[in-house]
Amino acid sequence: MKFSKLSCLLIVYIFSLLRFANGAAFVALEDDLLQDDIDNFLQRARRNAIFGSGDEENGSSDNENSVISTIPDKPQVLKFHVQSRITGRYASTVITSKLHNWKNASAEAEFPLTLPEEAFISDFFMIVGGTIYRSEVKEKKEAQKKYDKAKKKGQTAGQVKQKNPKASEFGISVNVAANSSVTFNLTYQQLLSRKNGVIQQKISSVPGQILDNYKVDIYLTETQGITLLDAGWLNKGSSHLTANLSRSDMTIVTQSHFRARIVFQPSRALQRLAGGDSGFNKDLVVQYDVNHDLSAGNLQVMNGYFVHYFSPEGLPPVRKSVVFTIDVSGSMSGAGKLEYTKEALLVILDDMREGDTFNIVTFESNVRVWRDTMLDVSPDNVQEAKDFVGQLEPLFSTDLHGGIIKGVEILRKQMEFNFANGYSNDVYPMIIMLTDGQPSMGITEPNEIRSNVREEIRREMSLFTLGFGNDVDSTLLEQLALENQGAFRKIYVDGSAGLQLKGFYDEVATPLLYNIDIQYTDNAIDINSVTQTNFISYFKGTELVVAGKLSNEIDVLSASVLASSRLDNELEMTVSTNTQDTSNVLSNRHAVDDFAQQLWAYKTIKLLLDQMKIATVEAEKAALRDRALDLSLKYRFVTPLTSLVVVKPEEDETKPGPDDAVSETSKEASPTVDPSHTGGVPRKVSKGRGSNRQGAGRGGATGSRGGGYADSDPHFLIHIPANDLSICFDISGNHGDVFNLLTDENLGIKVHGSIISTGKSSPGHKHSRTYFGSMTIYIKSHTILLTPSHITIDKDLILPWDNHISVSLASYGVTELQSYIVSVTERRRVEVHNDDGGVVLVFVLHKVKEDHEYKVDHLGFYVDQGEGLSPDVHGLIGQFQYKSIPVVPGSIQISKDHVVTAELRVINKHVKVLKRKRHNSLTKIHQPCWFTNSNGKGLIAGHYTDYLIR
Repeated sequence: MKFSKLSCLLIVYIFSLLRFANGAAFVALEDDLLQDDIDNFLQRARRNAIFGSGDEENGSSDNENSVISTIPDKPQVLKFHVQSRITGRYASTVITSKLHNWKNASAEAEFPLTLPEEAFISDFFMIVGGTIYRSEVKEKKEAQKKYDKAKKKGQTAGQVKQKNPKASEFGISVNVAANSSVTFNLTYQQLLSRKNGVIQQKISSVPGQILDNYKVDIYLTETQGITLLDAGWLNKGSSHLTANLSRSDMTIVTQSHFRARIVFQPSRALQRLAGGDSGFNKDLVVQYDVNHDLSAGNLQVMNGYFVHYFSPEGLPPVRKSVVFTIDVSGSMSGAGKLEYTKEALLVILDDMREGDTFNIVTFESNVRVWRDTMLDVSPDNVQEAKDFVGQLEPLFSTDLHGGIIKGVEILRKQMEFNFANGYSNDVYPMIIMLTDGQPSMGITEPNEIRSNVREEIRREMSLFTLGFGNDVDSTLLEQLALENQGAFRKIYVDGSAGLQLKGFYDEVATPLLYNIDIQYTDNAIDINSVTQTNFISYFKGTELVVAGKLSNEIDVLSASVLASSRLDNELEMTVSTNTQDTSNVLSNRHAVDDFAQQLWAYKTIKLLLDQMKIATVEAEKAALRDRALDLSLKYRFVTPLTSLVVVKPEEDETKPGPDDAVSETSKEASPTVDPSHTGGVPRKVSKGRGSNRQGAGRGGATGSRGGGYADSDPHFLIHIPANDLSICFDISGNHGDVFNLLTDENLGIKVHGSIISTGKSSPGHKHSRTYFGSMTIYIKSHTILLTPSHITIDKDLILPWDNHISVSLASYGVTELQSYIVSVTERRRVEVHNDDGGVVLVFVLHKVKEDHEYKVDHLGFYVDQGEGLSPDVHGLIGQFQYKSIPVVPGSIQISKDHVVTAELRVINKHVKVLKRKRHNSLTKIHQPCWFTNSNGKGLIAGHYTDYLIR
């Protein structure tokens, strides 16, 4: 059905009226959609009604596809944002999408999501009707059962699972209730690998339509310094990235020595230009590298975990002996696979390095060897090999076992000859085997093939397996590679297949070290926690990464690397780091939180899953599975063992019944409904600026209510209610210090502030400036972590600073229910207050320009209302709530320079002070105060170091 322009205008007008009506068809949108989403919708609808459905005013006059002419069958995407933070090669990527279902019945939206091969999904939650519903990590069958049940009942639900355990294909299914919207938030994590001298991240995003609100934002933090950086596009479905990325005006890249930012925010017109009506259909690719030198690498320590990056440069290549073992069975004729292989081999042979040796084995029903022994790389030998490759034709069946064993025999023969004749055996032996099918000739049973190959190789050479297309036994090929010090790679059958083969060879073409053993300071690490420390090889342009836990509180962690190289039969390198010093670079707001622990968990799970694949004893496999499952559940990773599922409860599920009362002996309870904090717990979220509490304060440190603040460098200003005056002092903490700012054991409230250093001193100052880089609030059983990047409640609910959201926390005391509201306002403030308003704590985020030399993003803490605190409150700020600190009569003096001094009586001592003014970020005024230096000496109880938490 087509509408005239007048009809469309009437529909738009009626829709506008309905927005303010009650009970009308579209009125529910006001609760579920953000105002800007509705405004964008109306703007496009009006434009389409007047000009047609095109993106520009001179668009087509065909209104059949107008936004409001028909109700879409599937939920529509209103917003699609991707934010990725990369720290020390570890990437945490968040996808946020908002969908709306215009129909009068529930409808399911499915997002096909292709993740990088090494990625784990780590979080998923939905926001429905102002309430956040967090996912649960469950085993796959249990998760599917729960999702299907919710879908059948028409409830809003979401599920994330790995579609194919042998591929990185995931499906995001979101069942959206009638006439409602859902925002889903998905996080995945990965360790970026270095190949051919480049670290690469690829972000796949498929909105499936043209959007007004579409953005990709990537933040890069590297302590080793960024040496190169580029970003561009890869066509969806393409498996090869050319050397020159396709940069356009849609991509903005900014870079400093340790940090970089890449922003992609295409207009509707550019989305249509790139992908037609389906919108932007490309992958964003970021390539970068860091500084490397000839050393034992770089050690990073954070919060009890370490990461060791090993990538020495400047070493001469180790000689290698390589046997190319190629499947030439009949199936290789399909899709041009053999031709792609021949094309790649011809290029690879030309690139062989003088000093290396090589040979070629082909297999089908029969196994054929080009030469009986390994040959040196020379122009004549290379040409003869190319002639042999050019004559290859596809024949018969697939004797995969025979082909691999023949390659091993040829390498073994050379090794034995060298040993018998006293020749140097300092060569790196490898087999590169390619096949497109499954074993169909000779020995075909997978476990027998694995056993025979293991016995022949004896961990003395590497087997690299390449699987061509979708018909290969990927499990077998991966097991063969893992068991024999190699790697498996899938080759996609498309026009870039030859480049993929050549690209893989380039990765392993230049070994620099072999037989590598990495050792760490005795008794310094938990030996059972360390990931792989023995490697058969290190190739040029790659990187070895080891992670683990520290076992003792040590000051210095050392790593020693022993390896064989062309320079020296036993090369040894060492590196050390001070475990007490965390790089300031890692403290910026866009760094991955606790990246060392996250990276360790990621690598440990990967290692356990690999060990599961090659375990031959069922009991061993079960033990590995249990450990991998435990870690997956603990760190909320979606692996081949787990899925994430989230279901919005039915209305009556969240309403307390007559039997739901909590007894007075209950100690603690969690937000809103469930004391366990586990997945799927809804937290009521209020849009707006927080509660309508009465008697809200004006910024702390004024009037008779008490209070004070700690802000800036860091400056403290405290109001003394008993004397109606204010005191001020500075605290010169060190980077990493955590101070007790306020503790009230009776109320169960604690506020801790963590010091961050800029690392540079400003002009005229000897020391670098320090600020509060993060703050932690403890309210009974709840923990709220504030950093410049986000707000984290109870470790799993993550909120941005730019949303108007309030979260209710309930904690049961001995005799009464005490509730606290955590509110985020548009002014980059977080307010925490209790029911009666007697305690109001305000936290302020200060953001500075990223390239500022002497300042960093930091936080301020204000006690806006303190009269509800108990008499036992203490801490650097809290201790003054009930103290009396009068001015000593007659002590006020005014100098000729109008400098005002005085003495304050603190208990039985007189403390000299100076009249100053301090700026209050809440009241926006400069408050007068009595100042003393030396870290508050004389004013605070004891020494300032007594308030250190760590």
